[in-house]
Amino acid sequence: MLRQRQVSRRAPNRRAVVETMRSSGRAVVIGTLTLAGGFLALLASGFAPLRVFAELSLVAMAAALMAEILMMPGLLLRFGSGNGRKRAP
Repeated sequence: MLRQRQVSRRAPNRRAVVETMRSSGRAVVIGTLTLAGGFLALLASGFAPLRVFAELSLVAMAAALMAEILMMPGLLLRFGSGNGRKRAP
């Protein structure tokens, strides 16, 4: 959201959201894929609870990434700065 606020100072809100998702969105995807790669290594474990933990973690990361990509632009447009609304005290 910080990036969106910075960009919205010099661009309309819709353009700020697009630019924010292009820059910060890429970092989120790369970070999630890196983290998922680490958990993929745990799937090779012979310890069943560790494998289950890895599976559940991968599912949670995939869901979080999809929510970030699909929901964040709309949420930023609706509630982000630059749309004329004042922040709550």
